[in-house]
Amino acid sequence: MSKPQEHEIPIHIENKMYKATKTPMTGAELRVLAEPDIGADRDLFLTVPGQGDDVLIADDRPVDLKPGMHGRGLEKGCDFGL
Repeated sequence: MSKPQEHEIPIHIENKMYKATKTPMTGAELRVLAEPDIGADRDLFLTVPGQGDDVLIADDRPVDLKPGMHGRGLEKGCDFGL
């Protein structure tokens, strides 16, 4: 894991742009960064471009943020329509 850095990192959650003020941030911190926040009844995913699977972000998982990253909340247990 990287040493925490403090600066503004533009990221997208639920198709809205936010400026994270540090990296890494945990899933719990990312949930409350969004407005409205992503509640406990939803899972938070990091969107992976291309044909890869999106990554579930647990509340205690640190995420090294990069400019332009995208996240989204989905109903818990959602199977992406498969």
